[in-house]
Amino acid sequence: MAAQKTVPEIRKNEQNILLFLLMLAVMGIGSVGFGLFSAVCTAFLFMNGKNLRLPGNFILPVLFSVLCFFFVFPDSGILPAAKFLAVPLIWITGYNLPESGNIGGIFRTASVLAFGMAFRVLGNFIYNIAIGTELSSGRSLDIFSGKYSAVTGQIVNATFLIAVLYWIIFCSKRKIFAVSGVFLWIFAGIYSVLIGSRSFIALSMLMIFLAFLLWFFGAKGAGRKIFAVLMLIFLSGIFAALFSSDFLGTKSLYENSYLFRRLEIHGNSLFGAGSRLLLKAKYLENFFRFPFGGNHIKNEVAGNYAHDLWLDIFDEAGIFAFFALVLFSLSSLLRMRRIYLLPEIGRNEKISGAVFTLVIFAQFFLEPIWQGAPLFFCAFLLIDGMFEKSAFLAEKGRF
Repeated sequence: MAAQKTVPEIRKNEQNILLFLLMLAVMGIGSVGFGLFSAVCTAFLFMNGKNLRLPGNFILPVLFSVLCFFFVFPDSGILPAAKFLAVPLIWITGYNLPESGNIGGIFRTASVLAFGMAFRVLGNFIYNIAIGTELSSGRSLDIFSGKYSAVTGQIVNATFLIAVLYWIIFCSKRKIFAVSGVFLWIFAGIYSVLIGSRSFIALSMLMIFLAFLLWFFGAKGAGRKIFAVLMLIFLSGIFAALFSSDFLGTKSLYENSYLFRRLEIHGNSLFGAGSRLLLKAKYLENFFRFPFGGNHIKNEVAGNYAHDLWLDIFDEAGIFAFFALVLFSLSSLLRMRRIYLLPEIGRNEKISGAVFTLVIFAQFFLEPIWQGAPLFFCAFLLIDGMFEKSAFLAEKGRF
C-alpha cells in the first residue's frame, strides 16, 4: 500500500498548484489576469476554510476594500467597485499560505510572481522585435491582449523582479535561479530603454543603492567597508569605460532609444520629476475640492493620473479610502521594520526584506498602480500578508 501523504505535504502541494496558477495570472494569460488571481485566492480560502487564521490587522485591507467599494460604485458601476473586494481576500490568502512562516518561503513565493511578470515582459520584447514594432514610439504590442499599450502598462510589472533581485542573487540556494533572475533583469532593462521607461532604470539604481547602503552599515569592521567602497568605485569605473567605448553597442543603443529622447525632453530626470511633481501638486490643490472621489481631479488635468497610488485612489474612491490606504501602508512599513530588527534573521535576509519593501513603495509613488497595473498590487498584497504572518510568529517566539 502506498504511503499516505501527511497534512503538511498536502498543503505544500496545494501551495505549489496555487503559485503556478498565480504565475499564469500575473503573466496575463488570456488577458484575465486580475480575475484569475482573485479566483485562485478565493478558491484557496474556501478549500481551507476551517483552518484559516484572521489576524487583527486584517481589518485594514477590509476597511480599505469596503470604503472603495461604496464610494466607487455610484460613479463607476459594479465591476470597477467589485475589484476592490479582492484586496482582503488576496492579503489573507498570503497570511495563510504554508510558507508564510519563514523569510525564505516568502521570497520564493515573491520570486515566482516576479518571474511570471518578467516572462511577460520578455515575451513582449521578443514578440515586438519579431514583428518589427517601432519601439521608439513609446508604445508596443502586448503579446496576450493583442493591444498596443504605453510604457507604464508593460514595464511596471517587471519592477517586481527588481524588488526581489537581491534575495535571488544572494540568498537563493539555486544558482540557476540567480542566473535566470539576472538574465531577465538585463533583458527587461534593455526593453525599458528601447521603449523609454524611466521607472525601471530609476528603481534598479535605487535597489543597488539601498542594498549597498544597508550592507555597508551592517558590515563589521572598517576593512570590509573600505573594500566594499573601493569595489563599488572600481566596478562603476569599468561600467563607465565600457559604456563610453560603446562596448557591444551599448552607447549607440542608448543614444538611439526612446528613453534618451524622453530624458532630453524632461531635463535628464529619470523620475520625470518636473511633469510628475506638477501633476501631484494639481491633485493636492484639489484635495478638499473633490473629497469623495469620482475621478473629478483626473478630468480637471486632461485625463492624467497623479502617478501616485495614494492620490489616484483618493481621486477614484475619496478621502476615507485614501486614509484607509495610508494606514494600511504604514502598517506594512512598520511590520517590515519589526522583521528587520529580529535577531533570528540573517543580514542578507534583512536586506532583502528592506529592499523589497522600499522598492515596491517607490514604485507606488511613480505610477497609477491600481488603475494601470493591478496585478502588481495583487502580488504585493499576497507577499504583505505573508510578512504579517512572519511578524506574528516572531512575536510569539515561533519564528
